[in-house]
Amino acid sequence: MSSLLSLLKTQHQLLAALPLRLRLSYIAAWLLLTLTLLVIAVCLGIKRHHEWFQASALHLKQTMEERLKASESMIFNLGEGARARGDFGRTAISRYASYMQAHYPFVYMMGYQPIIKTGQRSRYEATQSLHYGKTVTIRDFNNPANPTPGHPDYWRQWPYWSKAATREMYLPLTMAEPYDNYMARYMIGLDLLNSPLLGPTVRQAIHSGKIEVSPPFTLSNGHMGLAYIQAVYAAKSKETPTPAQQEVTGIVLLTITADQLLRHEQLQNTTHLNIRLHRIGSRDESDDINSSQNPVDNDKLSNRLLPQFHTRLRIHHAYFPYELEVSETLRLDNLNATIFLLLPAISALLCYLLLLVAATQRRKQHLHDEMSRDLSKEREQAIVTLQAINDAVIVIDQHQTIKYMNPRAAALTHKTLNEVRDHPLSHALQLHYELETEAMLDPVEQCLQLQQDINLPQHCHLIGSNNQHQYIEGTLSPLTGKHGEKLGVVLAIRDMAPLRARLAASILHREERLKQHANEYAKAARITNMGEMASGMAHEINQPLSAIASYNEAALTLLEDEEPDLALLQRALQGSVQQAQRAGHIIRGLRNLATRQRTALSSVDINQVIRNTLLLASGELASKHIRLSTHLEPALPHVLADSIQLEQVLFNLIRNAIEAMPATQGHLSIRSHVLNTRICVQVQDNGPGIPAEELPNIFTPFFSLKHQGIGLGLTISQSLIESFDGNIYASNHPDGGALFCFELPVIPHAEPQRKAAHEQDYTYDLPG
Repeated sequence: MSSLLSLLKTQHQLLAALPLRLRLSYIAAWLLLTLTLLVIAVCLGIKRHHEWFQASALHLKQTMEERLKASESMIFNLGEGARARGDFGRTAISRYASYMQAHYPFVYMMGYQPIIKTGQRSRYEATQSLHYGKTVTIRDFNNPANPTPGHPDYWRQWPYWSKAATREMYLPLTMAEPYDNYMARYMIGLDLLNSPLLGPTVRQAIHSGKIEVSPPFTLSNGHMGLAYIQAVYAAKSKETPTPAQQEVTGIVLLTITADQLLRHEQLQNTTHLNIRLHRIGSRDESDDINSSQNPVDNDKLSNRLLPQFHTRLRIHHAYFPYELEVSETLRLDNLNATIFLLLPAISALLCYLLLLVAATQRRKQHLHDEMSRDLSKEREQAIVTLQAINDAVIVIDQHQTIKYMNPRAAALTHKTLNEVRDHPLSHALQLHYELETEAMLDPVEQCLQLQQDINLPQHCHLIGSNNQHQYIEGTLSPLTGKHGEKLGVVLAIRDMAPLRARLAASILHREERLKQHANEYAKAARITNMGEMASGMAHEINQPLSAIASYNEAALTLLEDEEPDLALLQRALQGSVQQAQRAGHIIRGLRNLATRQRTALSSVDINQVIRNTLLLASGELASKHIRLSTHLEPALPHVLADSIQLEQVLFNLIRNAIEAMPATQGHLSIRSHVLNTRICVQVQDNGPGIPAEELPNIFTPFFSLKHQGIGLGLTISQSLIESFDGNIYASNHPDGGALFCFELPVIPHAEPQRKAAHEQDYTYDLPG
C-alpha cells in the first residue's frame, strides 16, 4: 500500500509540473477519443443486434414451418379417419383434439363437418339438438364485417343470425372439438358453404381436393384465426379424375389461433419484434395477421433516430399463401450499457497514460539539463582535483601532443604548462628503462592502438638534472569520445622511491602474518572435513534407520494381536534385517569413499534397482497422493555397479522430487532406456523446477534449495555415479518441473534380460 501511495504521489508531482495548456489538451483528447470509441461501439452493437435479428427471424420461420407441418398432419389424420370410417366418431375426434391442443397451443378447434342434403336437414337438426341438449338449426351469419381482434361478441350479435334458406345442400358446423371449447359452440349449425368468410375457401377446397387456408377472420374468442379445410370424398371418388360436387361427403376443418401460431416462448428477447403474416399478392392490410407481441411505439424520438430492421421470409408450404414478415426498431437497451460506461473510463485511462508519458519525457529533459549543469561543475571540480593530487597527470591527444599538465607533472618535468602545451610529449618527458637489452615498444602507441590501460614497466625511470635516476610507475589510459572515437591518452605518474621503502617493510610483516594464518586455516579445514563426513554419514544412514524403525513398529503392532500373523511378522523382521544390512553397506561405502577405496562392483539390472527403490519409497509416495508413471525399456543390458549405492542415488532423486512437488497434485515419472552404449535413467517431477542461475551449483557440497537441507545428497550421488564411470546432470524440462538423469556404461557383450510381465509401462495413483 505504501509503494502504491508513493507511486501515485510521484505521478501527481509529474502531472502538476505540466503547463495548463497540456492538461487542457488532455481533456480535449479524452473527449475526442471517447466519442470515437462510442461511435465504434454503437456500430458494433448495431451489427451484432442485426445478426441476432436475422437469426431470430430465421428461427421464427423454422418454428412456424414445423407448426404448419403439424397442422397439415392433423388435417391429414382427420381426413383419413373420415374416409376410412365414414361417420367419423365424435369421441375419437374429441380425444384427438384434446391431445393435439395440449401439445400445440395454437390449435383452437377441429372436427369433421358432413354434407347435409335438403332431405336430410330435419333429421340432422333433430339429432344435433338431442346431442347438444339445445335447439340446433342450420343458420346463416349475414354480417359481412370482420372486426379487428379484441371483439369476442362478434359471433354473438344475434340480429345477424338467421335460419338458413332451403338449398340443395348444406355444410353446417357440426363438430367444434375439443369438447371444452365452449366459445366455438355458439357457432354450431353455421352453414360454412354459404358463409361470407369461409364459403369461398370451402368451395375452393371441394373443387381442388387439396388443403386450403382461409383468409384471417375473427374467432369466437375475439382473436384472429385461420382455417385449414380439406374436402372428404366418397371412396369411389379417388378413381374419378375430376370429382363431382355430389361425391363430397364433407370436410375436415382445423382452426388455429394466429397469435399462438406466431408466439415463440422459447426464443428470448422477442417481445419488441413486430411479427406478422403477410398474404402473398394482397395489398389489403386486413388480410395480414399481426402478432400481439409488437408494442412498437413509433412516436418515440429514439425509434425515429435508431435504425430499423425488416425482413420477409417465404414459408415453404405450397398451400399456405402467407409469408413471414419480421421488423424491429433498435432500442437503446439492445446495446450494451456497460460498454458505454466503460468506454469513457478506458479512454480516460489511455489519455492519462499518454499525459503521464509526456510528463515523464518533460521530466527527463529537465533532468538532462540539470545533469549538463552538474557535469560542468564536475569538470571544474575535476580540474581543481587534478591540480591538487600528488600524482603527475599529463593529457595528450592522438598525435601525442600535450594538451594538459597538472602542477605535480610540471614539478616532475621541470616544465610549465604554457611551455609544453601543443608540443610533443618527448619535449617534456623522456622515459628510460633500466638494463634495457632491446628496443621497448612505445607505451603511448600501445595504448592508442589497443584502446586499453597500459602500465609502465617496473624498471622505468627518469633522468634528472643532476643525472640521478628517478624511478617511477604509471598508467596510460585511453581517452575516448561519446561514440567511442579516439581522443588521446591520460598519463598518470608517481615517484616510487618512498613507496618502495614502505612496501619492503610491509611485505616482510605480511609474510609473517600469512604463515600464522596458514597454520590456523589448515587446522580449521581438518575440523570442517570431519564435520562434513559426519553430516554425510548421518544423512545417508537416516534413510535405512527410518525404514528399520517402521518395520519394528509394525512387528510390535502384530505381536500385540491375540493371534499374530506370523507371515507378516516374518516379512517385517526380514525387511528390518535388509535395511540394517543396507545401512552397513552404506557405512562401508562412505568409509571406502573417505579412504578412496573402490567398492567391489557387480553386474546390475537397472530396472530391478528402480523397482526396489520404488518399493522403499511407496509409503511416502502414497502419503503425498503422488501419481507415479514409469517407462522401463525391456531387455536392458546390465551395468557394472553396486546395486545398493544405485538405490541410494535413485532414492535421493525421488525424495528430492517428492519434496519439490505440490502437496496433492504431484506427478513423478521415471524412465530407463539405452542411449548408444550407455543406460540412461531419468527422474522427472512437475514441481517448480530449478532456478536457472542455481543449476551450475546444484551438485556443490552444502548447497541446498530446501530450507532444512544440508546439501550433501546430490554431492554424494554424483560421487557414487562417477565411481561407476557414469555421469549425472540436472536440467529443467520444457513442460515444467526438474529433470535429473544419470548414465552408466553398458557391460561389454552383456546379455539382455527377458522382459517380465511387471516391466510394462504403467501410470497409477498411489492410494492415500
